[in-house]
Amino acid sequence: MNAVLEVQGLHKQFKQGERTIAALQGVDLTLAPGELVAVMGASGSGKSTLLHCVAALTQPTAGQIRFQGGKDVASLTDAEATRFRRDEIGLVFQAFNLLPTLTVDENVQLPLLAAGRAPAAGQVDALLQRLGLGERRGHRPDALSGGEQQRVAIGRALITEPALILADEPTGSLDSVTGASIMKLLSELCREQQKTVLVVTHEAAVAQWADRVVVFKDGRNLAELREESAEALSVAYQRAVAGEGATP
Repeated sequence: MNAVLEVQGLHKQFKQGERTIAALQGVDLTLAPGELVAVMGASGSGKSTLLHCVAALTQPTAGQIRFQGGKDVASLTDAEATRFRRDEIGLVFQAFNLLPTLTVDENVQLPLLAAGRAPAAGQVDALLQRLGLGERRGHRPDALSGGEQQRVAIGRALITEPALILADEPTGSLDSVTGASIMKLLSELCREQQKTVLVVTHEAAVAQWADRVVVFKDGRNLAELREESAEALSVAYQRAVAGEGATP
């Protein structure tokens, strides 16, 4: 089965005064259909830079990003990148980025409205029910809890039925219990709808929901982990970043 995403030899450099910062240094990553993968690393490890490159929010310095075996994300023009983010992938961030004047229903439909498209019959109702928001559809964001707002953001990411969802620290603004419920939801959506999900995080409690965890340090893949608990994952992660038993 074709990969949903193939990242090969990805480099990204930033200028900081006269210094050159290497944020990514030859990253390789492949995501299969229906797979939930977490990229785990400390602040400054390059994990968010990777996600921004995949989302065509920033262009890499070198390397390839292939989406569904064809589209070269790294070479998109600004207009093409905007359409790519709107129509072909879903984005979920730590900040919910909901429009305060719009209802739950309207915020979820926003990508379709921006594209001048109408949802399929029953699509919004079914999605809101699946997200546990059926009774909240007429509320505005300030009337929702943090967990409910993130569920709205997930609904907005799903409404265009993308093959790939990118989530940048999606539980960072939530308490641990609510964060676990959000990760459980993403995991279930991955299975039920064969969505491919890429999550970047620094928390083992978030990464443990993934099928596999890719450890990042200094812009490089250090290891790939598959642990069944946050405790075991945390120990394996610390060993990997210390250079003990890492599997490239």
